[in-house]
Amino acid sequence: MNIPVSPCTPDSCGQCGQCGHKLLSGVSQEATSLWDAAKKTRVIPRGAVLFHEGERSGGVYCTFSGLLKLHRTSLEGEVQIVRLVHGLEVVGHRSLLTGEPLTATATALRDCRLCFVDAATVHRCLQLDPGLSVNLARLLARDLGHSESQLFNLSQLDTRARVSRLLLELRQRNGYAVELTRAEMSQMVGASPESVSRTLQSLARQGAVRLIRRLVALDNLPLLQQYAGV
Repeated sequence: MNIPVSPCTPDSCGQCGQCGHKLLSGVSQEATSLWDAAKKTRVIPRGAVLFHEGERSGGVYCTFSGLLKLHRTSLEGEVQIVRLVHGLEVVGHRSLLTGEPLTATATALRDCRLCFVDAATVHRCLQLDPGLSVNLARLLARDLGHSESQLFNLSQLDTRARVSRLLLELRQRNGYAVELTRAEMSQMVGASPESVSRTLQSLARQGAVRLIRRLVALDNLPLLQQYAGV
């Protein structure tokens, strides 16, 4: 897809050292300046695909705002959402470092604004400052921890606990409510849309949430935390 590209915001990438992803934290001025000069801002409308599973990574994406879903499709055509990417996160780095194809498709669930830095610039910055390698390794370790938690949730928790954990995770990011379809939620928790709908209705009857069309408002956090086992 031809995604609109524009010069980035006036803010220097040096400020990325204090951002949530901390990708350039402690990186030299030379490497930061090179990164800063190469970056481009991309605005991704809801429903647009940023990259496809199986493609080669063309660079690193640093998200500023919005919401992406990373999803895979099985040989039988079943879709599973492996991760949601909010603002101030990084995607595309694992495949870039390993030289392997991208393992998931990235689709915008909300309008997204992000920065893109091409692969050649990333590799040049890695040569200029090994500190960037440490930061990327930290991001990879965090991604691995997320994958391990998701595997535990799918194998050990019942549907109510998995749905409750998902609601709490999303609420921590947007402060109020969840705006995912039942199908998208089911792809994240490994249950059927019907099972997710029944679970949400049960949580609503117990006063933990309110269902407002596609919105799920979280009204009783202690009760959700109890159900989630956290």
